[in-house]
Amino acid sequence: MQSQTIKPLNRPDEEYTILQFLGEGGFGICVKVEDQDGQVFALKAIKKDALGQNFDDVLNEINIHRQLNHQNIVTLYDVFDDNDFVYFKMELCSNQSLFDMVVNRGELTEPEVRFYMLQLLDAVDYMHNKNILHQDLKLENIFISEDMDLKVGDFGLSIELESTGQRFNFEADIWSLGVIMFMMIFGESPFGVGDRSEVINQILNIGYDFPDNAEVSNEAMDLIYLILNPEYDARLTIPEIRHHPFFNGATPPGLPTYALTTAPNYNIITNPEVWSYIYKDYPVVTNHDDDDDDLNDDADADADVDVDNEEMWIGYFLGGII
Repeated sequence: MQSQTIKPLNRPDEEYTILQFLGEGGFGICVKVEDQDGQVFALKAIKKDALGQNFDDVLNEINIHRQLNHQNIVTLYDVFDDNDFVYFKMELCSNQSLFDMVVNRGELTEPEVRFYMLQLLDAVDYMHNKNILHQDLKLENIFISEDMDLKVGDFGLSIELESTGQRFNFEADIWSLGVIMFMMIFGESPFGVGDRSEVINQILNIGYDFPDNAEVSNEAMDLIYLILNPEYDARLTIPEIRHHPFFNGATPPGLPTYALTTAPNYNIITNPEVWSYIYKDYPVVTNHDDDDDDLNDDADADADVDVDNEEMWIGYFLGGII
C-alpha cells in the first residue's frame, strides 16, 4: 500500500510523544502529539486493515488537502505510514469543533454567527476557486483554533472538479452553509430526524420552521431561507451571501475563549467601532475567580501524570483499541 504520496516511518513512537486522546472515527483515531523539537500537532491515524478497497479514497484526501493553504482550513503538514497505519500530521485545533461549541451553548449569538460565517465563506470560496468541492461541510468538521478562529477539516469526501462553470456542483456546499448557519442560531437541524425519504421530502418542500420562541433577526431568517433553496440555480452564491443585509450587523474582530461555553454579552453592542475599541484596549479574560484558578491548577496537575510514551503507543495503536 505504498504511494509516493506517503513517506514510510518505521517507529513513529520514537518521533512523537502522545499528549492527549482527541477522538475517534470509523477508520481510526486522532491524538495530540509533540515532536522532538517541542512542536505540538494533531496526529490522525487511519488503520489500513479497516480501509480495504477504500485506500484510494485516502490518497485522494491527501492529494486534495495538500493543495489547500488558507488561514481557515486545517493545515496538513505531512503524511507517513508504518505497517499498520497511515498518519496525518496536522495543525492542532485546541478548542475542539463548532459542533462542541453549539452543544455546549445551545445556540450562538448573531454577532458570533457573523464572525464564523464570514470565515467559513472565505474558506469555501477559496476551495471552490481551486475547483475543490468539500461535500461534507458540517459542524463536526469545522474546528476551532487556539485563537478561536474557524478551521475547515476532514476532506475524506472531497473531490476536485475536472471542469469549471459547473455551478450546481458548488451549490451542494452552499446548501451546507445554510444548514450550518441554522444550527448555529437555533441549536438544532432545520430538517429534524427521519429516514432518507422523509428528509428529502422536507428539503424539496422547504419543510422546516423557525422556532417561535427564538429571538432572531429577520435578516438572519431571510438569509437562511435564501441559502436553503431547493432549486440550486436560485440559491445564493458566495458573493451574494456576503452582501446580504445580515452582515451589516456588528461583527466582533475576535471571540474570547469562554465563548465556547458561555454567551458573551453582545446585545449591548450595536456599533462595530465599539467592538474594535473593546478588543483593542481591553484584554479578554475568562469569567472565573481566584478559587476557580486554584481548581484549574489542580486539574492541570492531575492531567500531567507521567505516562511512558511507548505504553501510550502500544495502548492506542498496537493494543487493538482501533
